[in-house]
Amino acid sequence: MLNVVSRKSAGGTAPPLVFVHGACSSAAFWEAHYLDWFAARGLSSYALDLRGHGHSDGHDRLQTCGIRDYGEDVRQVVGGLESAPVLIGHSMGGLVVQKYLEQGPARAAVLLASCPVGGMMRDGLRLLSRHPMVFGRAAAQKRLRLIYSSEEQVRALLFTPATPAEIVRDCMRQLGEESWRACREMNFLLPHPGRVVVPVLVLGGELDNMVSAASVRRTAAAYGAPCVMFPHMAHMLNLEPGWDEVAATILSWINELR
Repeated sequence: MLNVVSRKSAGGTAPPLVFVHGACSSAAFWEAHYLDWFAARGLSSYALDLRGHGHSDGHDRLQTCGIRDYGEDVRQVVGGLESAPVLIGHSMGGLVVQKYLEQGPARAAVLLASCPVGGMMRDGLRLLSRHPMVFGRAAAQKRLRLIYSSEEQVRALLFTPATPAEIVRDCMRQLGEESWRACREMNFLLPHPGRVVVPVLVLGGELDNMVSAASVRRTAAAYGAPCVMFPHMAHMLNLEPGWDEVAATILSWINELR
């Protein structure tokens, strides 16, 4: 059974929002700020724990799961809504959203620091060169969670040097394991932007060490989508200081669509 966290807003004509988390993450990363913020502004918001994550079933089968399986989880949630949603995917969740959009219904999509259209190989090799011991150990044991083995590593990969320590520590406590199969698919299961017919907004952090600003811009160009970069933010656009600026950018874009 999938765990879905919701914040419903009474009335209004705004499309619902469905938030899709990234690797090693869960719906809790959206609960921290986004769900309440958007619901308070009239948009019913839903965040799912992908299978094997958070409070959803499937932890014992996590290593068999792939990106398309996660896409089926999104399809299940979307199928239970009264109208087509705006999908908001972060990091690996951005790839899940992109693959879902090739066939599944949606009103629009927002990609936050998303796995890029060209896959993670380029960024992955850069990360390996900068953190060879950490990424080498994770690859040897096929356990992505090992790259977040210390507060220092979590900050280096996901946050800026200025992010308050309590935010970094809270994030580290909530990070879980990821499917190694899904990790590998982020390198070669590439999106097909030409098959996507709904509006897309692409957002990124200029200081992101996980998905480079150049990768974010290439994704936006592939979709012919507007691209907004936040100069003082890194990978965790939904947690670090400035998250409300990101949220306001998303809301403004959705209002323009309406």
